[in-house]
Amino acid sequence: MAGGNVNYAESVTRAYAVLGHWTHRGYGLFAITLKGYDEAIGMAGPYFPLGRPETEVGWVLFDGAEGNGYATEAALAAVKFTRETLQWKEVVHYIDKHNTRSIAVAERLGAYLDINAIQPKPDKPCLIYRQPSDEKAQQRLQAKHDSSLPSLPLQSVAVKFA
Repeated sequence: MAGGNVNYAESVTRAYAVLGHWTHRGYGLFAITLKGYDEAIGMAGPYFPLGRPETEVGWVLFDGAEGNGYATEAALAAVKFTRETLQWKEVVHYIDKHNTRSIAVAERLGAYLDINAIQPKPDKPCLIYRQPSDEKAQQRLQAKHDSSLPSLPLQSVAVKFA
């Protein structure tokens, strides 16, 4: 997704792309809400628009929701969804090089920077973090989160199609 702050026109264009992705692919970004509330605080989920070289799990939090572990929690659920439901073998995260919070989320997910990965938009390079695909790595990741982040899995947020 390689997001960041965007103007209104760009945000509307991106919203249309998200909705169209559901129509075209049958999956896409889910709304992130706090448990017990309906107001979306962000989006996370599988994303693979035409022309992209690899399958991605992306996330974005809206203003005021950052810094609480919600992105990590939702992204972990999204990665699990892509592995178990969509049967994806490869998952990457496209991240703007200045987005230190998303870099930290990717690293908490156990992803590593893949400098050899193909850029999704060569004219606008981004960092590409690759999610480990082997089962033992995923088990270590889950165990790490179960012990270090008591809110996981999905104790604080709900990930749903809104």
